[in-house]
Amino acid sequence: MKSLCQVKLVFLFSLFMIPSISFGSGGIDTAKYVPVFAKAGTFAKDYSTYLEIGINYIKRDSIEQGIKFLSEGFEVLNSEKKIFRVSDYHFLEVASFLQSVAAHKVTDKERQLFVKLMYFMKNKPNRNLLNIINTYLHSDPNSVFAKRLKLFCLTLFDTISADKYLDELLQENSDLVSLKMLKAELCLESLKMNDAVLAFTEVIRLDPTSAYAYNSRGKCYEILNIIDSVKSSPMSVINDYTKAIELYPDFMEASISLAKFQNKRFLFKESISTYSKVLKSHPKHMESTFTIGLTYYNLQELDSALFYVSKCINLNPKYVKGYKLKGDIYFEKSNFPEAIQCYSKAIDLVPDQYEYYENRGSAYYLLNNIDLALEDFMSAYKRNSTSVYTLNKLGDCYFTKKEYTDAISWYLKATKAQPKDKVAYFGLGCSYNKKGKYNQAIDVFQKALAIDSTYDDALGNMAWAYYGKGDFDQCITLSEKAIHFNKNAVYYMFNIPLAYLRSGQVNKAKSLYIDYVNYCIQNKFVINDGAITNLKDLIDKNIQAEDAKFILKYYFKIDFETIKNTL
Repeated sequence: MKSLCQVKLVFLFSLFMIPSISFGSGGIDTAKYVPVFAKAGTFAKDYSTYLEIGINYIKRDSIEQGIKFLSEGFEVLNSEKKIFRVSDYHFLEVASFLQSVAAHKVTDKERQLFVKLMYFMKNKPNRNLLNIINTYLHSDPNSVFAKRLKLFCLTLFDTISADKYLDELLQENSDLVSLKMLKAELCLESLKMNDAVLAFTEVIRLDPTSAYAYNSRGKCYEILNIIDSVKSSPMSVINDYTKAIELYPDFMEASISLAKFQNKRFLFKESISTYSKVLKSHPKHMESTFTIGLTYYNLQELDSALFYVSKCINLNPKYVKGYKLKGDIYFEKSNFPEAIQCYSKAIDLVPDQYEYYENRGSAYYLLNNIDLALEDFMSAYKRNSTSVYTLNKLGDCYFTKKEYTDAISWYLKATKAQPKDKVAYFGLGCSYNKKGKYNQAIDVFQKALAIDSTYDDALGNMAWAYYGKGDFDQCITLSEKAIHFNKNAVYYMFNIPLAYLRSGQVNKAKSLYIDYVNYCIQNKFVINDGAITNLKDLIDKNIQAEDAKFILKYYFKIDFETIKNTL
């Protein structure tokens, strides 16, 4: 992050480098680092002419003429007062210098110093000006005007020296708002938040109309709220941003700061309201339009989210974040073909962003287009080989293709990339189950459960590994535990009567089959094909085949002869 002096140097120099400055009567963005005089711009129509002419004179080295017109422009602004509510130290000082010079409240030599300041600002400030001011101060050490000019220059080159020199001046001019403002800004820059709060509070005491001070203090409170919530309540932040907006309704920086903070505090409806007010005066403001859409998305009000993100894309057809969010909205609506189109557009605009391939790959996967999904996840992997999501989805693709050796390879990479990722261990365990490597499956399911002891999928599939080993009691125990954490886990539910059947407890098995089939019918759950396939396997292997046929026919209402060639 640039220091205050670096930013301000660019900030002031840009005033003279821009080809033209528009001072329209419409609302403007009053963000902190806008060229000084460009901050003026909402109230009077005639001051803009003075400022524009003055700047053009200075750009042509007619400094005196430039000062004359700038002074007249600032006189108009001064009569309005409101622009000074969003003014920082540099703006306040330039305005004060111009007013003093125009009102002949300075000596001829002090005026010449100011002319040199304007000249140096026009040609990019350098330290030669400090030498000139220091030479003058040797002859007139009590010149407050010259001291303030020196401080102004120091802020452009040397923040530390400026801070020390500022303390000297404050002893002589303790009630000067611009100096208090600088002190507060320097505290904020050096992240001395408690000192900055006190300093901006002092500015507010001297000038209760300073929206800039309220907004800046709100920033301090917000940082303090993150560091130490005891010292700064959320209401302190909200109140200061709100007061800044009240004092200057078109203060976009304050409005956006408030809206962002409301979002962070999960005050989504309030955030939408604040951003909507910004859009009333700035209907094409992209950040506000997009964030309203994103906030509606977080609220799962998907149609409203779609409206605003579409508006973003209409404003800027190359707005990649808009296409990504629009894809996410369609994804949530299970409209995967539309989601794919949006993600594809995002990829066309930014082809190296791996998340876009992940998103499109997920949509393809859910459409069961596994080959295209695999292609996208591979593209994501080439761009980021450490994304655990990509590694897991590559494993899922190969698992779905029944290429379990390759699936194991990718799941292992996922566990190495993130040893605490339970999903990777789950996929790995399921792959070992399919390969008949039940001991290895049990080992990795236990690792998943060490991360999350309530992980019902890991419990249910570990139960199946024990079934594969012939340990039917452990299969029952773990399946019951899985159902305890997820009463709708149909797949694991039917493992229990199957295990009772294999252990010879036929009546118990039949009773549970009846109960579970009725439970699924009552709750409109689809009975997993595995429950039927497992019984068919017993018949094929001639293991309790007659019992299995009976259960299929009378409980599942399926005649074995009709399914033996289809499952």
